[in-house]
Amino acid sequence: MSRSQWGLFSELLLPLSQSIEVTASARYDSIDAVDSEGFGTIGEKMDDTTYKISGRWKVSDEFAIRGSYGTGFKAPSLLEIAEPLTDFGVTSGSYTCPFAKSDPFAAYCLPGESESNVYRKGNAKLHPEKSKQSTIGFVLTPTKGLSVTVDYWNVKITDVVERLNEQKIFDNPDLYRDLFTTKTNLATGKEELAIIQGAVNGGKFDASGVDYNFSQAFDFGFGTLTANLTGTYMLESKSSLNGSSLGKFGGEDEVTFRNQIQLGVTLDQKMFSHSISVNYKSGYLDQAQTYNLIDADGVVDYDTDTDIQLNVPSYYTVNYQTKVKLLDDKVGVTLGVNNLLDKEPPLTLRTNGSGHQVGWDPRYADGYGRTVFVQASYTF
Repeated sequence: MSRSQWGLFSELLLPLSQSIEVTASARYDSIDAVDSEGFGTIGEKMDDTTYKISGRWKVSDEFAIRGSYGTGFKAPSLLEIAEPLTDFGVTSGSYTCPFAKSDPFAAYCLPGESESNVYRKGNAKLHPEKSKQSTIGFVLTPTKGLSVTVDYWNVKITDVVERLNEQKIFDNPDLYRDLFTTKTNLATGKEELAIIQGAVNGGKFDASGVDYNFSQAFDFGFGTLTANLTGTYMLESKSSLNGSSLGKFGGEDEVTFRNQIQLGVTLDQKMFSHSISVNYKSGYLDQAQTYNLIDADGVVDYDTDTDIQLNVPSYYTVNYQTKVKLLDDKVGVTLGVNNLLDKEPPLTLRTNGSGHQVGWDPRYADGYGRTVFVQASYTF
């Protein structure tokens, strides 16, 4: 697959006064349809003009206000548009047959709960994503070595390009009937139910939050100590297709953490640099699950369903490293320890979103435990 694209970008800086400056920029993008070997031209040409206006007002030597407003444009990828029907393994969760016994698809379902085959496929009818985003914030430097920045941001995206997850497809078999198909089991020669995780324009996505950074430096005779606290407090994260994922396992099989914070302290010396950091994620509501009870003889009672939904606790790790600088800083040797306290991942019962690992989510937690590493670098 291939396609041609080109863009034209222009930016203008306007210093309105010694304390106020405005930057205006514009961009035009043109992206051709996909040429796919053996399939010809797929999709349509896409183009758009986007812009951004930003400003900064230096109220005093210690305080400045800044803000921006802009639009965005993003074309779907080659695979999202033109990927042929491709084997993509099996579902990470297990599902009962979503069709009534009278439905032709029911003949291809396995008994009870089981994993299903998965295909992926492009969509030639996709539209590009378009967005509007804005920010407003300030920079405060009240004393030497101290810096405070706080920014509110807001992003609104339309025609979001995403692939429907397996849970949504199985929960809505009538709506997404065209995403069901069959696959031949090579061991038995029989056809079995399969789904197609095709790319779609999933509607709107809205997100907003507050980014902050507090930095303080101290000069000592033996070196410079810098403490830095950065984080994001999320206010909103929701889509018209999957709903909200803020503080919970959302319909897109992902979590948007209400709080993510990093605290770092670094001591810089002439020859050595020592750093320690703490990384924190707030807790969230886990994926809801339904389980069948097992009696004393180990027999599963499929008529007894028990609903379970955990509150996954907050999670943090501590990392440490020391770097030695040699030969006028051209050579660096770093010894570090990740997850210094050997913190275990919090328990989650999620079955979707990250392959077939169970008990913890490798996207958000460290499953390796305490690890030691050595790194060497040479600059020339």
